[in-house]
Amino acid sequence: MITDENTVNDIIVLSKEQTKGSKRNVIHVGKKLQKEILTFVNKHPQIAKNRENRLFKTQRGVFSSQSLQNLFRQLYELANIKNASSHSGRRTFITNLSEKGISTRVIQELARHSSMVTTQRYIDVSNDKLKNAVDLI
Repeated sequence: MITDENTVNDIIVLSKEQTKGSKRNVIHVGKKLQKEILTFVNKHPQIAKNRENRLFKTQRGVFSSQSLQNLFRQLYELANIKNASSHSGRRTFITNLSEKGISTRVIQELARHSSMVTTQRYIDVSNDKLKNAVDLI
């Protein structure tokens, strides 16, 4: 993840063992997140020195989808965000992309949904969003 030039890769490759769907996945890392990861690693230089170059380790040494859910739960608690989960964060991410005008097909790929219908179910719609859409005309 951290290169020899002290930069953060713009993609993270997850093995099928690390994903919920048991499929290898490529995660695209935005520039803001790359900056935050680099800041974190600079505060914790031992991370860059470990052989696997992993940001997080688990007791069993395997970072699974459950590990990620647990990590998000802890982060939301630290941020004092109530009733949030990795799933609600995912839903918010997908909805925000849609509100910014990103193609549903692109969102489907980012969400790794096999069906467009699944992606569309994740996009929240409210009366305010409907009103704002009409006001664009």
